[in-house]
Amino acid sequence: MKRLPGQGRITGLRRLMAAKGIKALLVTRREDVRYLTGFTGSTGTALVTPARAYFVTDFRYMLQARRETSGISILIQKKDWVSAVHDAAERSGAGTVWFDETSVLVDALGKLKKTGLRLKGSRSLPEELRQRKDARELASIRKAVRRAEESFRELKKDIRPGATEQELGLKLEYLMREKGARKAAFDTIVASGRNGALPHASATNRRIKKGDLVTFDFGAEADGYFSDMTRTICVGRPSEKQREIHGLVMSAQAAAIRTVRPGALCKAVDDAARSVIKNGGHA
Repeated sequence: MKRLPGQGRITGLRRLMAAKGIKALLVTRREDVRYLTGFTGSTGTALVTPARAYFVTDFRYMLQARRETSGISILIQKKDWVSAVHDAAERSGAGTVWFDETSVLVDALGKLKKTGLRLKGSRSLPEELRQRKDARELASIRKAVRRAEESFRELKKDIRPGATEQELGLKLEYLMREKGARKAAFDTIVASGRNGALPHASATNRRIKKGDLVTFDFGAEADGYFSDMTRTICVGRPSEKQREIHGLVMSAQAAAIRTVRPGALCKAVDDAARSVIKNGGHA
């Protein structure tokens, strides 16, 4: 039998719950639900206790839930989400139900309390588990990276004077979808000329000119995981100034990479790169 993504992860969550003294946990964040259960739909909630685990969704996702989940009891809400969660809590015999206080809306929380459930907020425990990627996750991330890299390599022949930023962005997203990505990781950025000074520029109808530096910020999806990369292309032969800036950025990147190690602060890594750029006269 094919092993589903969620198998084993609920066991890991239970160990974490036991260490924190949590007897019942309501998992509502979409990414956490998918991580634990394998369910890829947009409407789903998990309730996990030491002995049982329940998956709550509505009738639209009944078949999908049966196909994608394993080792968890499926409850199809009959009235509404609040009633279904209350039903799951009663079936599990839960006393206090812990919830992710960063993802449950105030309105939903109020309605749950009216059912008589005892609730207590917590940080996302599945998020703690997700910080360490397993072999399946790493394979998906690598796949997302390959889809983006291969698509960009194919796009390079189209990056020439006369092409617009929007045309290049759309072509890049098409190539990533063609390679299996369900969507782009985020809104693809194509920024040429002065637009490249904007950290999160939107692609425009500006036409690429000879001598432009064109920045692409993009990523692809694979199994719910995303890649994120930035590439800058010089259209035509780079000037001495452009070569100088390129060398400075490479040195800054190398300095940042040398700083990366277990326990290092993100700020220290950022400072390592910025100090190189500052010393190069581009503060």
